[in-house]
Amino acid sequence: MPTPHSSRPRRRRLAGLVVLGLISALFLSACSVRKQYGVSTTVITPKGTCDSSRIVEIGAALDLSGPQAPLGREYLAGIRMALAQVNQSGGVLKNHRCLELLYKNTEGSVQVADKAVLDLVNNEVVAFLFAPFGASEVTAAGADLGLAGVPTVSASSLDTTTKTKPYPQLFPVTPPESVLARKAVAYARAQHWTSVAAVGEDNPAGAEGVADFSADAAKAGLSVTGTAHGSDVQSELQTLQGGDPQGLFVAGDDLGVGAILSARQSLGWNVPTVAPPVAADASVVGGLGSAGAAGVSIIAPTALVVSGPTGVPSDPSMVAFLAALRRQQGSTAFTGSVGPYAEAYDGIQLLAYVATSINSIQPGDIRTFIENANYQGLLANYNYTSGSHTGVDSSQLKVVPLSSLSGGLFHT
Repeated sequence: MPTPHSSRPRRRRLAGLVVLGLISALFLSACSVRKQYGVSTTVITPKGTCDSSRIVEIGAALDLSGPQAPLGREYLAGIRMALAQVNQSGGVLKNHRCLELLYKNTEGSVQVADKAVLDLVNNEVVAFLFAPFGASEVTAAGADLGLAGVPTVSASSLDTTTKTKPYPQLFPVTPPESVLARKAVAYARAQHWTSVAAVGEDNPAGAEGVADFSADAAKAGLSVTGTAHGSDVQSELQTLQGGDPQGLFVAGDDLGVGAILSARQSLGWNVPTVAPPVAADASVVGGLGSAGAAGVSIIAPTALVVSGPTGVPSDPSMVAFLAALRRQQGSTAFTGSVGPYAEAYDGIQLLAYVATSINSIQPGDIRTFIENANYQGLLANYNYTSGSHTGVDSSQLKVVPLSSLSGGLFHT
């Protein structure tokens, strides 16, 4: 972990690691569904030692039934775990308010996603927002998201979401495409590759990632034999294969990367491939199988990489989180990475910690504090500044074989 700036107070973990053991029960808190403002809202009634007569509402817009539904449900589980932990630990602010979750299903529609954000902010007046949109949803909701004025956690890897203009209140908890590309190029050089290619999803994140990687690779003296980011993945990969690169970079921030890796497998192309964190999601890994994972490496948070097949994380908070997650999911094993659960958990814990630290939920106060204090979460030491909201840098990432993934972690 990087050393925090001396002028920045290092975040202290919220008390109560043992409290995570109660999350499984609290996860079943009562909920209700109400139809309003055009997009249905599910409300999770808070429980815990917090004061339930005082509420701070957190909104979430998630694809729970569209193409990104498996990922959306993982984010939702992580959010609910974080809320349960905060509420059981006494809530937020000095008067111990409970956090109440209001979430909407975007159904994978960019129009519904934009409407969901507007509803949550303008009509339901949430204090905080979790909007992990895929790149297309972020782009579609861009103006509304940027002007929302509500502290928002995002799991999008779009470079533009790290810019304080036009997104002054957006705080990504996943590395942006520029950071992923830089890490992939450094890995290519370490492997002594001289030629590389890049392919991205047919969305803004895929386009950004390919452009970032190509520019960085050229600066590093690598030959870029070809690039692509379109809808005809099979044909595009076949063209890239003809260039005979020594390595391939895959760009994107949603489950569409699975189609790229599956096309690589169907072509019988065994080129060493570096893929983004989302490529380790259970729905992608399950579709590839061991044969499709061969030769694929993942850019993963260092916190998810442990030594040996029976290794455990060195961070006791991560150990407690994994135990609680396994209880909540009713399983001791995970097909994919636990990264999405932990990203959502970190995002909610960040907002709760800041609100309690400064005893305020005012957007301006929240932003100022976040930009001036490193936050140590499960996955990273998130470091946002007034000039950039890049929370995760390349020093907190490792490139590891996808085949090393077991029980939600990468074992090296």
